Amino acid sequence: MALLRFLRRPRFQFSLRTLFIAVTLFAIGSYAVSQAGIVMCRKSILDSIQGHTLTAMRRPSIVARPLPWTRRMMGDFPVEWIGVDRNIDDAEFERIVCAFPEAKVERLTVYVLDERDY
Repeated sequence: MALLRFLRRPRFQFSLRTLFIAVTLFAIGSYAVSQAGIVMCRKSILDSIQGHTLTAMRRPSIVARPLPWTRRMMGDFPVEWIGVDRNIDDAEFERIVCAFPEAKVERLTVYVLDERDY
């Protein structure tokens, strides 16, 4: 008898509007999480660049491809040019190029000046 009552119980129901709202909120949340991951990756690359002999130059007014406003709100900024050491690994160079599609990434030759060169 208890089994029949359990089977006759109405199932959980919701409207189509509730489904659309839930899907929209899920999509917005996952987009924000993915953009936050991109921002953290770019910041970690810039921190590693600043820690070595590598250089990054930012001038947001000149960059042709602006960043999405969500990433700007998270603290990201466009980078115009990145100069890396010529001896950097190819995999690390490609990682920098992929992380900063708006930047011009170049390998630099570093000349060490001696006292005789002055």
